[in-house]
Amino acid sequence: MLSAEKTPTISLVLPLKQRLINISKPNPTDPESIMKFKKYFENKIPTYWDIDDIHFIGTVLHPKFKHLQILSNKDKKRLTN
Repeated sequence: MLSAEKTPTISLVLPLKQRLINISKPNPTDPESIMKFKKYFENKIPTYWDIDDIHFIGTVLHPKFKHLQILSNKDKKRLTN
């Protein structure tokens, strides 16, 4: 998903990272073991990838993501500065 020979994929890094963060948020209805896993995963995801300006530029320039709805408020702010 994050690599292809003939298709640029740099624009997918930020949306994928944000999606993983969103789905790893614990729900009150989750079993305790799932909640622990989600909390661990939620804390690890932001530190796993080094996000550079090129990732933001790739995402902004991709027509599919022009409204930036997939980004967190922190990432949107970073783009507008």
